[in-house]
Amino acid sequence: MPHAVVGYIGLWGALTGMSQAGLTVHEANLEEKQITFAGFPWLLRLRYIMENARNNAEAKVLWLATNNTVGFNHMTGSASDAEAYAKATEGSEASAGVAGASAAMPAMVMETMYNYTAFFNANDPREANATYANASATAGAPVRIGFPLGEAVWRTNHGYDPVIRANYLWSQAPNSWYAFRFISQVSPNSNSNSARAVQNMLYSVPNMLYSVPIFVGC
Repeated sequence: MPHAVVGYIGLWGALTGMSQAGLTVHEANLEEKQITFAGFPWLLRLRYIMENARNNAEAKVLWLATNNTVGFNHMTGSASDAEAYAKATEGSEASAGVAGASAAMPAMVMETMYNYTAFFNANDPREANATYANASATAGAPVRIGFPLGEAVWRTNHGYDPVIRANYLWSQAPNSWYAFRFISQVSPNSNSNSARAVQNMLYSVPNMLYSVPIFVGC
């Protein structure tokens, strides 16, 4: 299937891109303990997905038929799924972002490492229930670090699946650079001006994020 890729001169594969079918692919690093050379290099794999999948369901089948080599966050966004989802949830806010809705979600995140992939859509309970506790960072008390959105899903270099988090090599502390780099760490109850600005920006555009699927990267 015809597609366009975004990358660097001399790079064979895709960092991100979009196919003629309106399927987008994306990546962000996710340092994990479990790695291997026995798999499909992700740069070529993303291009393979664009070449052969027309929606998220087809992308998932292709993804599961090949093996991860290293920890990465990936996402696919589907224009056809977005259109179907918009029609299925029109006039019903209650159905938006709820598992089991009559249409596939327009975007799908894959948190990956060798031999393991965790799939996410919007409003996932694993993200909502994610906490972090550390003697120095949080005085031993669990602090919430996940704030899922009802109609949008995004990742940079962080994971929320319990298995992925158990194998993560970087800090997950909410008072480290992690908290400032990842918008989802901003508490809805925060009174800071920067937090409010981030919330206003993020919560006002979930429909735009789905109508033009993008991946927030660094």
